[in-house]
Amino acid sequence: MLVAVAASVGVSLASESGSATPAASTAATSTAPVEKRDLVATTSVDGTLGYADGWTMSSRLAGTLTWLAAEGAVVQPGHRLFAVDGNPTVLMRGRVPAYRVLQVGVDGPDVRQLERELRRLGYSGFTVDTSYTTATAAAVKDWQDDLGVAQTGVVDVGAVVFAAGPVRVGAHAVEVGAAVAPGGAVTAVSSTSRVVSVDLPV
Repeated sequence: MLVAVAASVGVSLASESGSATPAASTAATSTAPVEKRDLVATTSVDGTLGYADGWTMSSRLAGTLTWLAAEGAVVQPGHRLFAVDGNPTVLMRGRVPAYRVLQVGVDGPDVRQLERELRRLGYSGFTVDTSYTTATAAAVKDWQDDLGVAQTGVVDVGAVVFAAGPVRVGAHAVEVGAAVAPGGAVTAVSSTSRVVSVDLPV
């Protein structure tokens, strides 16, 4: 901020006697308000529109890939993502990964989230808690019957995948008819939230 101040000085000329008397001085000033503002600069860059929280989904089953949701499809909790030897892997909502067989006698937070999802899908007759009981197994049999698979009352590893919500299917790693093994990549998936990725220098 620059402030300019102008001053004028008057001088009285000497009289005939040779003396000089200075005239009264005056200073002309002006004011302006000081404002605080943001310094803003803009530039245009290229970005890529995509989806957030992407990851590669792997099979926990061994066999032949017999069905796979189409690229670009949005799979809702309770629906199939893919199938191996006709056995579907179903998406359910939850934070704890499916890491073990769920059956009568098992306890833990993964049991609670399975029961919560079964209840959300319309199955009842059990208490939503951390204990896998015979009532839970009966509801699982009803669910398996609707899926068209063997009614064992046991949820094997690979039968369910837990995620935060609906997922969007991305590029397939393999196609229907391919042989898959536990840990083998099947397809890319992501959340349904849109994001723009921009490569900017620091």
